Amino acid sequence: MTNAKQASPAIVVDLDRKRNFVLDLNAFCELEKRVGKSLFKLIKWDDMGVNDLRYLLWAGLLTDDPSLTLEDFSKMVSMQKLQQFAPMINEMLGRTMPPAEPAKEGDAEKKEQPTA
Repeated sequence: MTNAKQASPAIVVDLDRKRNFVLDLNAFCELEKRVGKSLFKLIKWDDMGVNDLRYLLWAGLLTDDPSLTLEDFSKMVSMQKLQQFAPMINEMLGRTMPPAEPAKEGDAEKKEQPTA
């Protein structure tokens, strides 16, 4: 499914068919709802479990196919295939997340000074 109004770029993944993986606002909201964590806490790789990763991948496919169930998606993906998705997820997060702003000089000093 290609949508000219789509805000986020898509990456094509080959599962049961070619599908578009899109991390748009709807995918992020669905992900947060399902895992009960803030997106910003969730995308720390050292704290992401297999279940979180499964939800992230599934949520990213909902723009392509809103009827895709988590169970059907899970049947299409082996652990080996799951590992192959890591570079794709990194790329997609790099495309969709705003870049971190570098710390400005004086920010650390401001934090250390107590307010009156």
